Amino acid sequence: MNKNLVEFLIKLKNASQLKKETVYTQYNTFQIEVLKKLYEEGIIQSFFLKDSSSVLVVNLRFFLNKPTIGGIKLLSTPSLKNTLSFIDISKINSVKYTIILTTNLGIKTLNECKMARVGGQMLFLC
Repeated sequence: MNKNLVEFLIKLKNASQLKKETVYTQYNTFQIEVLKKLYEEGIIQSFFLKDSSSVLVVNLRFFLNKPTIGGIKLLSTPSLKNTLSFIDISKINSVKYTIILTTNLGIKTLNECKMARVGGQMLFLC
């Protein structure tokens, strides 16, 4: 997990706690892949690249005036990488939380890793 992703996730968490609707950050391809997964899971409203610049705009989702990002917990840091095999992943039952992993097939959620029968490095849960 790189430093830019950690800073980006902290920005998302702080903005959701302050009930800000938009977050501005620098463009990064890895962050785009993470945002695609968060969008597919319904955690963020939308994201787009601002007009011909390297600024990425993320619109956060709120439900009944409460943020859908309850809290982001980093499971791996640049100095400590937590990896799970498929056997370890199959034992985890996460109904409440969305766990994002990076695998050799790209960024996947926990349920997608179970269906694809792959392991990977845990990034964060929200």
